[in-house]
This record gives sequence, structure tokens and C-alpha cells, in this order.
Amino acid sequence: MRHTVVVALAVALGGSTDATSLNAQEPTPRPLSFGLAVGAAIPIGDLGDFAGLGFHVEGMAHYESPSFPLGLRGELGFASLGGKTVNIGSQSFEGPDTRILSAVGNVTYPFRRADIPDADERSFPFAIGGLGLYNFRFDDSDVAGSSASTTDFGINVGGGLRFDLAGLKAFAEARYHYVFSDEPTNFIPVTFGLIF
Repeated sequence: MRHTVVVALAVALGGSTDATSLNAQEPTPRPLSFGLAVGAAIPIGDLGDFAGLGFHVEGMAHYESPSFPLGLRGELGFASLGGKTVNIGSQSFEGPDTRILSAVGNVTYPFRRADIPDADERSFPFAIGGLGLYNFRFDDSDVAGSSASTTDFGINVGGGLRFDLAGLKAFAEARYHYVFSDEPTNFIPVTFGLIF
């Protein structure tokens, strides 16, 4: 009888230890993460008339609660667009170089599958949108000391895909930025980034 009780206790303790170790091994998503991203900056509308394809870089902090469907992302960005040759009649001139600084706050919504736990889902699309402050600087290389600057509020909206890349969390996205400015300032960044 004593031997049976000892065996039963050992099985019970061993089972609870195994369950505890299994629970400890389950990955738990961190609510706060950071990221770095690079990509192409595509000027559109009037901005695209005198600015060419450029590049952009950005750093970000992203908060995502497991118990709430929406995430929050804050970004600081820098973009550079080179001027392109503009022809007006028989005249041609080089458009100004454009530099964009931005501080943007976004809301994100991941389209996760309900039948897969968040920690196990490797790839999923997401929507993103928000508002921010944009500073544009236009430098005319043909005229010494000729530059103009404007700072205005703007909005952005877009989407992307989160996925695993060689054990790292990565994402690709495209967004439309519309800036409320008298100057031509709308652009689309196409971005690849890593999340840490």
C-alpha cells in the first residue's frame, strides 16, 4: 500500500512538473517591440512632377496587447528625393532636391486567424493608418542659397505583411501619405523592416 502511494505521488509530481515546464516553453508575445525599416520613397501628384524616386529610413516602437485587437506604432522617419529634369516648352530645368522628416503615430490591425494562437502564427497581413507631423525642405542646387521649407500635419493609410525571415520577425508594407500643405508633398513609401 505504501509503495502504491509513493508511486502515485511521484506520477502526480512528475506530471505537474512536465506541465509546468511545457507552459514555460510556450512563447509569450512581448507587448512592446522596436523596429528599423528602409525602402523606396515614391513621389506622387505635383511632387512627382519635379522629384524623382528616392529612399527612406525609419525607426519605430510598436505596442501590441494580446487582449486587444489594435496595436499602436510610433515612427520617426527620414526620406530623400532627388530633383529630376522638368521640360516646359523649350526650357528645361532641374527640380529641387527634397528632404522629408516625419514623426507619425499609427494604429495597426493584424488580420490573424482565429484558430491559431498569436504566438504560433508566423505570417499575417495587417492594415495601418494614422496621422503625423511632416517637415519638407526643398533645395534648389541651380540657385545658391535657394531653399524652402514647410511643416504640416498629414495622414497615412496602407497595409502590409508580417512574416518570419531566418528566425527574425520582418515586415513589408506600402502606405499613402497625404500632407495638408500648400506645397506638393504627397508620397508613397514602400518599406521592408525588421522587428526586435
